[in-house]
Amino acid sequence: MLWGQHLATYIEDEQRRTDILRGTGVSFILGGINVRYRRPLLYPDTVLIAQTVALPISEDRFTIQAIAYSVNQGAVASSGDQLCVMYDYVKLKKCPIPEDLRQVMEEQGRRTAAGQQQTQPQSGSATPKA
Repeated sequence: MLWGQHLATYIEDEQRRTDILRGTGVSFILGGINVRYRRPLLYPDTVLIAQTVALPISEDRFTIQAIAYSVNQGAVASSGDQLCVMYDYVKLKKCPIPEDLRQVMEEQGRRTAAGQQQTQPQSGSATPKA
């Protein structure tokens, strides 16, 4: 999962980085997924995938929000949510999100939220008439 690889680049602790990339030690596991298909994708096309952490993050789980964007159609083809649970692969049970990992994910979520606010039209703004 590219999102996990990207996340790992921000983790300073080498063992935690390895655990995330390999799904060993303390890492996360997919707890559930929900996909909303909006339009069909047709070959050939280029599809861009964007993922971010949804805020707030709970003690032992977090949600990754994703969209798939069709370049040919110029529109979002699908969106979805992936519920991830922190999991201790040695003890074989869920566990709290480590603080260093939580900080990285919360920062990513804040950056994404700030970017979304900058691209949203101001409420009450007038739309030019043709």
